[in-house]
Amino acid sequence: MTPEEFTKEIERRAQEIRTYVNTKFPVQAGDTALRFINGNFRAQGWQGASFQQWKPNKRKGTILVKSGHLRSASYYTIQPAQVTIKNTLPYAKIHNEGGVINKTATVRAHTRRGRRKETYVKSHTRRMNLTVPKRQFAPSASSPSPVLNNAIVRRIDSEIKRIFKIN
Repeated sequence: MTPEEFTKEIERRAQEIRTYVNTKFPVQAGDTALRFINGNFRAQGWQGASFQQWKPNKRKGTILVKSGHLRSASYYTIQPAQVTIKNTLPYAKIHNEGGVINKTATVRAHTRRGRRKETYVKSHTRRMNLTVPKRQFAPSASSPSPVLNNAIVRRIDSEIKRIFKIN
């Protein structure tokens, strides 16, 4: 190989690395993250530094999955060399981080039917204090997952080895 051919080969591989970092990597990392999130729903827990099983529901069945909206609402957006995982459901953040919901609800006027009589109930407000346990399913800046990070690093390593493989 002549020095000119070597220079061209280095430039070609540098361009291939730039293309990978700006276009292919964000899609691969996003797909890996979505598979990780779905895996947390299947495992019924958070795969962080160690596995943390979610606190069970009072009702029987799968935890955090009643209709499947929370699980399927996760998606990613990409920019050059960057991927962002999102879930726009209003209750996604409180389930992922846990916390207390202080809310006032308006109860409409209605008729309460008992066994022997009907009672009219006036419209009124009701204060609700709900404590939601933390059932993390997606990584956050304050609580990243080494399992997800290692999966992404392994994917990057294999792509870089493929690019720099000598023919």
